[in-house]
Amino acid sequence: MSVKKFWLGNLDLTKKIHIYGGGISGLSAAYKFKKAGLDFVLYEKSSRLGGKIQSTQTEHGLVEWAANAIVNSPEIERILTELEISPLYVSKGLKRCIYRNGKIQSFPPFGFKEGFFLFKNLFNSFPDNLKGSTLKEAFYALLGENLSNEVLSPIFRGVYATGAENLNAGLVLNGIEDYSEKPYYQFFRDKIKQKQKIQSLSFMGGMQELVDALKRKIEGHYELNTNQAMKENALICTSPLQSAELIGKMNPALSNKLKNLKSVPIRSTTFFFEKEVPELKGSFGLLFNESDSPNLMGILVNHEIFPQRDEKYFSYTLISKESVSLPAFFKDSPIKQYEFEQSNRLPLFDNNLRLLRSELDKTSDFAFFSNFTGAISLRQILHFKG
Repeated sequence: MSVKKFWLGNLDLTKKIHIYGGGISGLSAAYKFKKAGLDFVLYEKSSRLGGKIQSTQTEHGLVEWAANAIVNSPEIERILTELEISPLYVSKGLKRCIYRNGKIQSFPPFGFKEGFFLFKNLFNSFPDNLKGSTLKEAFYALLGENLSNEVLSPIFRGVYATGAENLNAGLVLNGIEDYSEKPYYQFFRDKIKQKQKIQSLSFMGGMQELVDALKRKIEGHYELNTNQAMKENALICTSPLQSAELIGKMNPALSNKLKNLKSVPIRSTTFFFEKEVPELKGSFGLLFNESDSPNLMGILVNHEIFPQRDEKYFSYTLISKESVSLPAFFKDSPIKQYEFEQSNRLPLFDNNLRLLRSELDKTSDFAFFSNFTGAISLRQILHFKG
């Protein structure tokens, strides 16, 4: 079986491949190589595989340390069949909500006046340098200031942990540079034509089931609790900072550039309640903009998303930059909370990262595959798309 390139840099598939990092990127790469019959070994410095992806079954219910689901696709369904794990689909018909103008609003979170404003602006055009533009700059002629800050930014903040003004348009919207100086309606018309039915999924035992299934498939090809020195033909599947440490002696200049990449903090806190929060009933979750909530980025309503787990308590996960207090519409006190900090943080998908990716792909000494080398979503990592 041939392997199409999904990494940045240089990798010789005819020689033994040394994978550094046993997070979801390293596990996905190892699984791909195992299917192709290639010779490889994976090194993980901690005592477990999976990285940030981890689920804990507590006495109150399931708690996810990071991602709680994957966006489904035919390719994901095929991979899950190969891994012999059964998907648990997100409940249909849930509202997607945003906190705007001091209240919770369902999508689309605007009225007739703003709707007419958007319709009129569909005939405006994207700027001419989309590859180097921020996401806010790319859509400013369509959305204006208020909708950019209060709608666009919260949507992407819920994924990338920062607002549209900090994100490179080309990195977060693949192929958008093709629409430079073209009207917005062409972009949305094409997206509608390409649109597939989107449904997310997880597993009865949480995302840990995916990690465990991948681990089983590469049994005998990984080493835990090891600080293995860099070897030839290495695929680095770690954070930018850890990648910088690994290549420091071999390529100091590139190591320094990796160290200087910006990152954003992210923290997950799951609360359990005896009573449901009425304002969030029937909702998938709730997004917040930076001005209304500099710290809190979003809320996931776990018991609505996966009611099949039939847990005893009502569960809400708050995604924030730092330790967080419950919003005022949570009237009752929680019976328990579990807080997890993603210590490696998330890479900032800005123009500096875009430029560095080109440099990483030109190196002949090693290869890279992680959330900073391609897309950030689990689906795209499992698809091995750059």
